[in-house]
Amino acid sequence: MASITLTSNGGDDRLVISTICTHLAVFHEAGYEFTTERKRRVTSVWWDPSTWGSGFRWRKSNSAAQPTILEYTFIQGQDVRRDPSEFYVASTQHTGYFKSSCVYWFVSTSSSSDPRNPAPSNSPNDLGNDARSVNDVIVRFSYNGQERSLRNSS
Repeated sequence: MASITLTSNGGDDRLVISTICTHLAVFHEAGYEFTTERKRRVTSVWWDPSTWGSGFRWRKSNSAAQPTILEYTFIQGQDVRRDPSEFYVASTQHTGYFKSSCVYWFVSTSSSSDPRNPAPSNSPNDLGNDARSVNDVIVRFSYNGQERSLRNSS
């Protein structure tokens, strides 16, 4: 996972953007996510130690500066660029948070190694257009007037 944290509006808004490329035994996920937060002043209260110190907290916000996604690409094999829309990508969005990714779960119900009863087409050896075949994720975006790129492998 590659991640970067940027600020704008004089340090009052914050963006945390990350790529996702996870490959575990039965779970694979590829995509990106970001949170946008706004600095909120916190009044110190003597009986609440969590209010002591900095005088502010970061709160997720849709009114904070938002990134503009310019490019979102999956890399398969030896640098073969693919459009994520070919991978059944799903998006999740709520206050101050956005995620776009494809997920693959593999749970085998067959324990047979009999060649007359081959594994189903969703076996781990059948890499198609799903998260198992994604080696890298590239997200190019604009934030606070600057264009940046985030790549999982770098």
